[in-house]
Amino acid sequence: MHCPTDDFGQDYLNLDVPLFDITGRMEVLLQANPDLIIVDGGADAEKYEQYSKVAPTYKLPDELRNDTMGRLKTIAWCV
Repeated sequence: MHCPTDDFGQDYLNLDVPLFDITGRMEVLLQANPDLIIVDGGADAEKYEQYSKVAPTYKLPDELRNDTMGRLKTIAWCV
């Protein structure tokens, strides 16, 4: 079994896709210039407000935390 050693764990897929930062750092978001930001319960009100200044922001409902299909359907609805 291959254990990826890169920061984002995508090398083993051998895909030609850009890496993306999932830390939520503001400087990275500003650089990415997103059309939409989707956050989960880890984003408090202060972070949500900051993200909202960068792009329209949607916070996933907490009840979807353990509902993978529900999360995917909600994200699909958003985009």
